[in-house]
Amino acid sequence: MPVRNPLSLSQDEPDLVRQERTRNRQTIQSQLRAAVQKYRDAQHTGVSGPTRLDAAYDAILFCALAVFAAQGFRIASRPGHHRIALEGLAGTLGLSSGVHDELETLLDLRNSKYDGFESVDAQTLNDALQLSNSILSTVSEWPKEHHPDLVART
Repeated sequence: MPVRNPLSLSQDEPDLVRQERTRNRQTIQSQLRAAVQKYRDAQHTGVSGPTRLDAAYDAILFCALAVFAAQGFRIASRPGHHRIALEGLAGTLGLSSGVHDELETLLDLRNSKYDGFESVDAQTLNDALQLSNSILSTVSEWPKEHHPDLVART
């Protein structure tokens, strides 16, 4: 099944995705700034691997929230909302099913913290950082082409 964009998700999952009346440039820019900060946090080698992985994941999640908001949608905080956010991100950006699978795998790994995982191997952390960087780079450029009215004024 192809990944869905926010509009499709709002129709298929109305309890999780709803359309907003307006789009707020400040909210979107705040989410993008938070994504950048989380990515920077993920770069700090003085903290544990799980903490860095969490920050890399959060950078992606903030990107997804910004993409939804730019299109006039909001995700409710309910079970399954992270998967919906990642799917909508992938659907909007036209990411391959392979990249969507990587996002899902990262979510599963991130959620394993609730089972008490204590370490992340170097390759897994590197993969998470690369994925986070790629998504952040793409999403940083996406509004310029698709929603220039929402780009921060300098």
